[in-house]
Amino acid sequence: MSAFAQCPPVSSEGAFAGWTSAAINSVPATNPFSTGPIGTGGVGGGACFSVTQSVIGGVVGAEIFLAHLEPVARPLPVSGFGSVDLSIQASMITQTPAGAFGGVVAMMFCVEQGGVVYYAPTTYSLVFLNAGFGLRSSSGLHAAMFTNGGNPAQSPNFVNGGPVRFGFTTGNGNGGGGSFGPAGMGTTTTRFDEFTVGFEAAASSLTTVAGSGVASPPLLTIGAPVLGTTVVMTLSNLVPLTTGSIFVSHAPAAPTSIGLGYVVGLEFATLLEFAPYGADAAGAFGLSVFVPNVCGLSGFDLTFQAIAVDPAGVAGFTLSNAVATIVGV
Repeated sequence: MSAFAQCPPVSSEGAFAGWTSAAINSVPATNPFSTGPIGTGGVGGGACFSVTQSVIGGVVGAEIFLAHLEPVARPLPVSGFGSVDLSIQASMITQTPAGAFGGVVAMMFCVEQGGVVYYAPTTYSLVFLNAGFGLRSSSGLHAAMFTNGGNPAQSPNFVNGGPVRFGFTTGNGNGGGGSFGPAGMGTTTTRFDEFTVGFEAAASSLTTVAGSGVASPPLLTIGAPVLGTTVVMTLSNLVPLTTGSIFVSHAPAAPTSIGLGYVVGLEFATLLEFAPYGADAAGAFGLSVFVPNVCGLSGFDLTFQAIAVDPAGVAGFTLSNAVATIVGV
């Protein structure tokens, strides 16, 4: 089965339906392979993904390197991936002739973006013949850990690079002659199950609507909210010793004009008062907010905007800029 979940990874039903496989490198190009879901043979005897790949003998540097990918590209979170966690169960069933490839098949985790497959060398592991299913997992994978192997090497863009498909690679090679000759062929069959993807969003903080109501409206600044840290919110350009409130809504919203030049950047359906405030003698206010280290908050978005008393305002008040934040790592 396979799964995709926000941090932490969780399992869900699935049987690798629609997964695709393609050769990243094959020497010679005629090395055969076949892959696809099968109904039995997985962890606990259920469905799994089977990979059979062969290398034709007698070719110096002969190898086969395949990428196996999810069927549907998944959109990035609003702020992108801060990191990705991947895991899979793997078991090699057969390898012929005896001793071919040393009784192992190599695998790595990979990602496809924009038609390019990037693999993560740091996740390189071996699957041994007749060892049964074993878990391969890697946590905290960042975009820079994946490469396309080019010169110069490139990596995916986990912030705004577009949808991605995750998966894994398999590979075997016969070196400079290897364990079988020109008339032979080395073949490996491996089964994979319980593929999971978990992600943590990248923290962000971005002004979405400018302040309004006076020539120099209050300025709201908020640090990017990271799990387990304290975020500082500040207001400046306030009329000294006046009062007001900071409001919050659940999601960023399109700018809404409410007349007289005032523009709101909050979503009215989820609008709440977050914190009342009193400006100091310098016309400033500060507030510290602790972000719990709770994985489920990763990717949670909130937008903030303040209203301030100001006699110079068109209607006796002014609005700060609106700041959209996303909790991340």
